[in-house]
Amino acid sequence: IPQFKIKDDVFKREDEDRIRYISNKNGYVYIKEGVIIIKDELEINQISLRTGDVRGGENSDVKLEIKESNFLKEAIRDGMVVETTELLVKGNIGNGAKVKAKKLKIEGQTHRHSKILSFDADINIHKGSLKGKNILIHRLEGGIVEGDNIHILQAISGKVIGKKIKIDLMGSHLTLISSELIEIETLKGSENRFIIDENLVTKKWGDIEKMENRIKELEIDFRKKKEIFSIRLCMLVHRS
Repeated sequence: IPQFKIKDDVFKREDEDRIRYISNKNGYVYIKEGVIIIKDELEINQISLRTGDVRGGENSDVKLEIKESNFLKEAIRDGMVVETTELLVKGNIGNGAKVKAKKLKIEGQTHRHSKILSFDADINIHKGSLKGKNILIHRLEGGIVEGDNIHILQAISGKVIGKKIKIDLMGSHLTLISSELIEIETLKGSENRFIIDENLVTKKWGDIEKMENRIKELEIDFRKKKEIFSIRLCMLVHRS
């Protein structure tokens, strides 16, 4: 039986079948010299099958830094899931990886089959799919970007959908769809499409809101049915 020491953030619950260590707050589990510590900040070299998916408290101040910066490797490996409040990624995002954070900074590049969701995003090279509110991309290479306020320093190719779109240096084969503003400082490419259409943008976000509302409705309905089931189960046990 492992013998762990615990601090105020963790309590121990023991019964005949198992011993459980339960945290009182959101965060990451850190074990040092046999002591279980719950930290709201964590540094890790790489997210892979060895570490498993990482899911922190979305509604708390949980910060994660992934330090792998070798451009030949991924800081978040293929197919991994990372969810936290604040995330700093020094390197690259792998194929099929999913990232969700309120505040996000990626100093490497995203894979074209990666999916990113963030309220405030700052990405060096973007090739995948990104949804957010306030977005800064240093170079867009064929990726898809959806948000409110989108600023792209250099756009080589890709698709951008947002309320306000600003591009400092624009290349070729880009599609920009905005409900309010498209601002281009320098245009050096060709075969680009510029569309101002409020319906296209609001419909995109409207569909997402409908899906989120539907999920909430299903969760409420599930809880109600679960309560009814528990009551009926107690009645059956009482009768027997």
